[in-house]
Amino acid sequence: MRRRFALLGGSSAIVVFVACGLELRGEGTSIGLPDGSSDGAPSDVAAADQEPPPPTPGCVVEIDDALGGIDETRWMRILDQEADSQGLPKGETVGTQSHIVLAREGLQWARAGIFLRNAVPTNAFDIAFDFALVCLGGCADGFAAAWLETTSEQALGNANDAHALGIPTGVRGGAVAIDLFKNSETNDDQTPNLQILDIDPTKQPGDYDWSVQSSQTFPTIYATGHHVELRLRSSALKLVMDGITLREGIVVPSGFEGTFGFVGATGNQTATMVVHHLKAKFYRCDAPP
Repeated sequence: MRRRFALLGGSSAIVVFVACGLELRGEGTSIGLPDGSSDGAPSDVAAADQEPPPPTPGCVVEIDDALGGIDETRWMRILDQEADSQGLPKGETVGTQSHIVLAREGLQWARAGIFLRNAVPTNAFDIAFDFALVCLGGCADGFAAAWLETTSEQALGNANDAHALGIPTGVRGGAVAIDLFKNSETNDDQTPNLQILDIDPTKQPGDYDWSVQSSQTFPTIYATGHHVELRLRSSALKLVMDGITLREGIVVPSGFEGTFGFVGATGNQTATMVVHHLKAKFYRCDAPP
């Protein structure tokens, strides 16, 4: 004969024990134990059913900007106070293409730039943008995409034109530059070429050999627009242009909070330099592989 014992009251659970082979029936409420624990499902099972924790707030700073004009709530406009810069940098539309103009052919000894107002991390990043250069002859000086250890508009404006490319003095950082003119101070290879720069805050930009790596010469760089992708992981930069990997594993300054932006400069010779369609992710925490 089987004996049944029922526990009633005090809990919503209905639990029935059957002697000679324990039978348990009831609703989902667990029974409290003397030590304060529960006879419910094991905690490791419950943990396995939980959703993974959400990303850390502010882990990723994402920028998606067509750069058809300058949103001054997002960007600082770095103006050349020492020259008639014709209002550069500024947005313009030619045909169906809108872009930011940083330098203009025929406008000598000028510089201009745009930099993000709010700080971004440089532990790791994925950046993509498009640029175009126009020059009919006697081209100078260059264009750069730079990540710098400052968010001070005053510090960013402390810059020179010509072979300094509009990169500020006294600020640490890195850059990818399109160099249009061969300068002896920077020990340039044949130009135009693409360079990865290590910007030393103790030296005057453009007055020392700041190129970590130079690419081969691009004699047709003026013929069309170009798409650039930059990927930084563990201080190592990968550079892709128009779908072709040009450099990989190049160690550059990184790991600081700062700003990102674009500069262009001319000297005695000139060129038109424009940039558009920036998409970027800057990571404070672990970046995807």
